[in-house]
Amino acid sequence: MQLHATQLILTPMAQVRLKITDPYSIHRVVMDLFPRRYDDQGMELPSSIQWVDCGERIFGREIRILSNVSPNIQEVKNSAVDDIRVTTNPIPESFFDKEYYRFSLIANPVICKLSGKRVPIMDELGIGKWIDSKVEKSGFVIIEKEIDKIRPLIFNKGKNKITLHTARISGVLKVQDKERFVEAVGRGIGKGRAWGLGLMQLSIKC
Repeated sequence: MQLHATQLILTPMAQVRLKITDPYSIHRVVMDLFPRRYDDQGMELPSSIQWVDCGERIFGREIRILSNVSPNIQEVKNSAVDDIRVTTNPIPESFFDKEYYRFSLIANPVICKLSGKRVPIMDELGIGKWIDSKVEKSGFVIIEKEIDKIRPLIFNKGKNKITLHTARISGVLKVQDKERFVEAVGRGIGKGRAWGLGLMQLSIKC
């Protein structure tokens, strides 16, 4: 699986022009960077695009994106406005050759009931058990973890109010099966990926 890492920088001017106010508005901008894909019946294929809002930097608001397709950055370059900067690179396969990685993700820990209802998990112990169960068949184990920033994420999608309970989970993981590990990274962890949740940010542990 070829994964692409993309950095999207939105200047203050771009944020005003694009009406960036919440995860839904960021979602729209991120998805516009990528070509739509359709099956033989003309139905749009689901996307595997993940993103995380890294907040304001000196140079603007930084959005990090992970995808299995390359964004259409030429369209951005050809645009008459210059308040957006996009850089993208394929992630070398050799990046995934290590055994240990540091990781961080903002997740939406929930329990899915048989009725289909999703019940949020809002305590550290429960979240720790949730993430361990999520990675159980994903080709890696978590050997160190820290859980903090347990808080609700509230925004509107049209006339509907959406509330997602989130937590930051970080630490060190050990790879046991490279192929399944890469698939898990490309897929993301848990629910809410359209709203900037579930993307595993990795760095090689020295």
